[in-house]
Amino acid sequence: MRRAGHARAVSLAMPRARAVPGTWGPVVAMTLATALAAQVVLRLPFGPVPFTMQVFAVVLTGLLLEPGRAAAAQVAYVGLGAAGVPWFAGLMPLVASGPTLGYLAGFVVAAPLIAALRGRLGPVAAGGLGIAGIHGLGLLHLSHLPGMDASTAALLGVVPFLPGDVLKLGLAVAAARRLGVQAGPSRWRHPCPES
Repeated sequence: MRRAGHARAVSLAMPRARAVPGTWGPVVAMTLATALAAQVVLRLPFGPVPFTMQVFAVVLTGLLLEPGRAAAAQVAYVGLGAAGVPWFAGLMPLVASGPTLGYLAGFVVAAPLIAALRGRLGPVAAGGLGIAGIHGLGLLHLSHLPGMDASTAALLGVVPFLPGDVLKLGLAVAAARRLGVQAGPSRWRHPCPES
């Protein structure tokens, strides 16, 4: 009888495992969405950082998933790229994406940050803070490259991208709403609750 009580207590304490699609499907989808967004590349003549749609995918990840899943999606994207999957901007491997390493680290920070803050601040403010985090880590890394200081890094790696990132933020919020997320700080809910 004691054994049955112990088994019952353990089963109550441990959450039931969900089917793979319910648990990992949204994570895999957002990992792949980020990889696809990285293939929309416009190389700019004045700097080492290309224009891509990755920020859109990272913000959308944070708007659709819970913090843990949002982090998992971006860790998978960066981790698989580091392991050799050539899916960074323009199908580049990690070794060729040196100037963008700070931005890649920013993706891992921004997606769960957006997910954690969207309910309190609303999607636009949370997304804006996530984008600031991406640019902050990107700027930090760029400013340590040979021949770069902080002001040059900001002029080449942040300022030209801000108008496009505002547009990407708007597109991500619209896409999240279209996918069934309700707007407003207190009502911002997502279709993929964490298990």
